[in-house]
Amino acid sequence: MDEIDCIANKIQDELNRGIIRPQTRDTFNVVMKRMYQDEDIEAIILVCTKLRVLFAGTEAPVKALDTVYILIVTSFEPLN
Repeated sequence: MDEIDCIANKIQDELNRGIIRPQTRDTFNVVMKRMYQDEDIEAIILVCTKLRVLFAGTEAPVKALDTVYILIVTSFEPLN
């Protein structure tokens, strides 16, 4: 199974059902570390809202851009 299929399956089979496993976080971290080393990524974008739950209280191995947080912050900026 390639990385894309693995991640998609983890989201579908676990995260969408509220199952949060440390092993799943470890799997995502391995993929991120490999991409950082092999593909020179600077950050990842947490587009799936379930990913923020998976990484809650932990730190990703690369900078993580949380789209939900970004949306909330930028939505309230005009009010300041």
